[in-house]
Parts: sequence; C-alpha cells; structure tokens
Amino acid sequence: MEGDHGRSVNNDGIFSDATESQNRAHVGRLYHEGVQENDNDSNGERQQAHPSSSVSENPSENAASLPPGSRDPQTIFVGHLDEYNSPEGIGLTDPLLGPEDQAMGGEIREDWLHDEQYNEDRLIGRFVSSGNTAWTSSLETFASIRGHAPWRGLGAGCFFLFLAIAAVVAFVRSPTASNTNERLEEVLTCASRHSGFDINENDNPHQWKAVQYLVNGGGKYVNTDDCHEKDALFSSVYSLIVLRESLSIDNPTWYAERSFVKSIGDLCRWKRVGCGIASKDTGSLAITHIMLNHANLTGTIPSEIQGLWRLEFLDLNTNAGLSGSLQSDLGLLPYLQSLLVHNTNLEGTLSTSFGQLTRLHQFVLHDTKITGQMPVEVCALFANGDLRDLRANCDGQPYSVQCSCCTRCK
Repeated sequence: MEGDHGRSVNNDGIFSDATESQNRAHVGRLYHEGVQENDNDSNGERQQAHPSSSVSENPSENAASLPPGSRDPQTIFVGHLDEYNSPEGIGLTDPLLGPEDQAMGGEIREDWLHDEQYNEDRLIGRFVSSGNTAWTSSLETFASIRGHAPWRGLGAGCFFLFLAIAAVVAFVRSPTASNTNERLEEVLTCASRHSGFDINENDNPHQWKAVQYLVNGGGKYVNTDDCHEKDALFSSVYSLIVLRESLSIDNPTWYAERSFVKSIGDLCRWKRVGCGIASKDTGSLAITHIMLNHANLTGTIPSEIQGLWRLEFLDLNTNAGLSGSLQSDLGLLPYLQSLLVHNTNLEGTLSTSFGQLTRLHQFVLHDTKITGQMPVEVCALFANGDLRDLRANCDGQPYSVQCSCCTRCK
C-alpha cells in the first residue's frame, strides 16, 4: 500500500521504506503524542455519532471492522498527518482529508473503544479512507493500564524501559550516607571559617541550622570550593540563614527549604532582601539591602552579618524584641550607607569600628538603651566621610549617649 506522496506503508501501518529504528522512533513518538479527543462530549453524543462503539473481544472481528492498513483497535495505531500530508495536501473542508481524497470520495473513519470502568467510549483511531486505500492520518490513541486498553507490545517495552531508566537515575542521584557526611564536613569547615569558631549542634544552634540548610535544605547545591571568597554565594547564604535564626525572621520566603538556591538572584527574590550590581564589568549581583523594620524580630544581631559585606542599607528599626549590643562587626561593612536601629532594645556602648564606615550617610539610634560616648571616630565622618544624619538619645534621658556632633538629640 502507498500513502500520500509515495510513502510506502505496509499492512501494519509502518513505513516500509524506513529503517527499523526509524519506525520504532516514529511509533514511540506517536504513542506519546496520542491524545484523547472529544473529552467534553457527553456519552450520549458519542453513542449517537458512533452507535457501534463497543469492540468485540475477538481480535479478528475487530480487525475486520477497520480500514486496510490499520491494526487491532486495542493496540497502538501508527501514522500521523504530519508524516503523510504536505502543507499543500491539507484538505479544504476537513484538515485530515486532502483534495485528492475528496475527489475520490474519501471520508474520515473513526474507531472507538468502550471503557467499561468509566462507561464511556474512547476514540482510539482516526483514518482517511480513499477508494480501496486507507491509512491512519491522525493518531489519537487511548492507552491505559486500566480497562480494555492495556500497555503491550512496543508500548509496554517503552514504558518499562522508561521506568527502569528513571529508577537508575533516582538511585544515582540519591545522596548516600558517605556523600552526605562529606558534604557536612565541607560545609562545617566553611561555616567555621566565617563564624570564627568551631560549630557544633549543642553550643551553636543558629549556626548549626544554617549548616543543615546548606547540607540538606535549600542551599544543598551551593558550592563550597570558593567559600573563602567574600563574593562567594556560600558567604551570602550562610550569613542570611544565621541572621534568620538569630532574629527569628518568620517571613515564608526565608524558609522555602525546597526552593533551591543556586545563585545570588535566588536570594534576591526573598522578601525584605534587595540586590544591586556588584560589578559593572560582569553584571554580577550582590545583596545590598536588608529591610527588617517592623518585622517582630527577637534576638541579637549575629557577627555573621559581616558576610554580607556589600550591604549598603540595613534597617532594623521598630523591633522591640531586638536586644543585645550593636555588633562591632557592622563596622566591617565598607559599603554601608544607612544604618537604622532606632526604637529597639539594643544596649551597650558604640564601638570605634563604626568610624571606619566612610560611606555612611545616615546613622539613627535614638529610643534605644545604648549609652556612653559617641566615638570621636564617628563624629570625624562628618569631615572625613559622607555622614550627614546622626541621631541619638543625648538629652539626659536614662539611656542616653554623650554626643556633641549629633544632628538631632531626642
């Protein structure tokens, strides 16, 4: 038998002029492209349009009711409109019926299978019949492991091959105990370097949570090879998670354990985190803004915040649960321009390290429990740096700072 444009098709609907591997690929592709037609049709409409919709249990009787060149309706039909009809051969009145077919009195033939489990008919094959020739011109197959259409033949082979491959891939990718232990050691080494001390679960719960995040959680794909570098992704992820645990940040985006972090861009999507261009040459990103004002924070600022070394804007204001000292490590953030910690319960004295923040524009710390002397190094930033706004409690309140250079005392 010969299909459109001279393509030879044997009695099984296979291209006889193609290689075995081509035909297998063809059948496999069509099988997976098979779609169920007329899902929205009611059972009654199908019965009316296709009164003889049930299929005999006898395969020979089923085959006799089909056009030549087709196969048992319980197996996969081969052939596809794209393979048989060129664009100019597409029908004028029916997309499956070319002009030559129409001239020869061609018609569309459909075969249906009755699915007893759902008590409805399923379209399993659609054919163009022209004269004494017929071929499958569209594949719309119902194939299921239920009811009357079991996987079998080539379909069964492909299906079980797929399952076997999936199982092998899953086994290869599943973390073994040795791999997990190796990852844990690598992360612990990097984390201890960043924190400045050896980390263990009992003594350092916040740091340990960050380690676990990098071993088994959303940071499991973060590279540790370059963790010693300031701009490494590891540094940003570790610092943010320690900050999360230390301040009890409850924003859901900071806890999306299965939203894997693979780049700084992923961290930039977290709420209250802002990013900027770290390098104009490469276009790389860096975390530049942490905006945790009015966030119901509780806890103390961890020293690991220095790992966000490109931070420009840190806003922790109006968090009554924020306590402890204003970490001297904040003075190690060379790009910091705005530091807002007012309306908190921070206490202690100010470190001279804040005098190193030459780019600092705004430093607001009123309504806190911070006391003592405003370091002269900070006052010097008005002349030697960019400082323009310095506010503190300096009017003799129970908690006040002796400040001769403040722009506003409260």
